[in-house]
Amino acid sequence: MPKDKYYVHCAVQKILCELRKKIDISVVNFWTDGAASQFKSRYVLCNMTYLKKQEIQASWHFFATSHGKGAVDGIGGEVKRRARLAALSGEARVQNAKEFIQIVNKKTERILMIEIENECVEREREMLNGRWDGIDAIPSIQKNHFFETVDIDVVTFGLHSRVDITETHQFRGSENEETEESENEMEPENVPDELESEYVSKENVGILKDLKIGDWVKVRYEIDNKEYPGEVITIGENDVQVKVMVRKFSGFFKWPIPEDKIFYPVSAILAKISLPEPVGRRGQYRFPEIP
Repeated sequence: MPKDKYYVHCAVQKILCELRKKIDISVVNFWTDGAASQFKSRYVLCNMTYLKKQEIQASWHFFATSHGKGAVDGIGGEVKRRARLAALSGEARVQNAKEFIQIVNKKTERILMIEIENECVEREREMLNGRWDGIDAIPSIQKNHFFETVDIDVVTFGLHSRVDITETHQFRGSENEETEESENEMEPENVPDELESEYVSKENVGILKDLKIGDWVKVRYEIDNKEYPGEVITIGENDVQVKVMVRKFSGFFKWPIPEDKIFYPVSAILAKISLPEPVGRRGQYRFPEIP
C-alpha cells in the first residue's frame, strides 16, 4: 500500500479515534518530516483544516531537512526489537503486518500499533478527491516549516513557528499575485501532480521524468545552498531520496558517517551526473560536473 496523502488521512483519523477513547481533544500539533509525497503537500494541509469540523484546532510542524533521528525513530526501533525477540524465542510467528501488530501490542502497553487497511483507504478515496478538486498550491511551501488552521480551507504559515507567520493561504479562490512566466518556468498545473514548489524549471521536470534508482545526481541543499553529488535511492511523485557525499576539500568528496539520506524536492535536483571517479585509496572521489 503506498504511503500517500490518502494513507495519511486514514492514519490521522484512526489515531484521533484511539486518543478520544482516553482524553478529550481540542488541539493537535503534528510533527513530521517534510516528504512531499507523504506529508508536505497542499492536499494534506488542506485536509488538516477539516479537523475544524471535529472542533479541533490543528497545526503542522515540519522538521528541517537532514534533521537526524528523533523520538519516532526510537519507537520504530523498539517495536522491531520486541517483534524480533518474540520470533527468535519461538513465541510468535511474524509473517505479515497483522501478526507484527498483534505481537507488539501484546508485548507493550505503552506503545499502541494500529493497522491501516487498504479497504479504509479505498473507502475514503472518492470523498477526498472531491475535497481536493481544484485546490490551489501553497506558494513557497518547501521554504516554510509551520502551518496552522485558520478556518476550513484556510491556513496561515511561517518559516519555523507561530512567531514567524507571514502569510495566509486560501485553498479555494485565493488571489495570489500573478508571476510572469519565463521561458524557463512552468505553472504548477503543468508539472507532476502534488509538486508543491511555486515554480519549477522545465529542466527539473525533465530530469525527474528520466530518473531511475541508482542514477547519480547533483542536488542543492536548502540549508547551506551548496551543491552535492549523490545516488538516487527512491523516487516519489514529487521528491527524490538521495544518498549524498560530502566535500572533503576542493574537487574531492567522500561518504559521510553516518549515511546522509535526504528527500529532496524536484526543484533541488539540478542535473544527472556521471558515476564517481575513485581518487587514491582513502575513499575519495571526484566528479567532472562538480569542481
